[in-house]
Amino acid sequence: MTQEEVYDFMGHLAIALYTSKIQINLSAQNAILADKEAEYASNRGLAKGVATAYKRWKEKDPGYPSRHSIHLRG
Repeated sequence: MTQEEVYDFMGHLAIALYTSKIQINLSAQNAILADKEAEYASNRGLAKGVATAYKRWKEKDPGYPSRHSIHLRG
């Protein structure tokens, strides 16, 4: 996956989890990304990736932050 595809995947995952009222921690998200061969080396790196994906989705869908709230526990 390209980095852009990873960010898109994270955004879709966040929306799916939110609409199902499911919260996951960073380790669980990294395990999901590992299945896509796109895992991060550490939770710190993943946290930066999540922040970047959030910013990307905010640009892609200006209503994103208000309609969807990402709940990740560290």
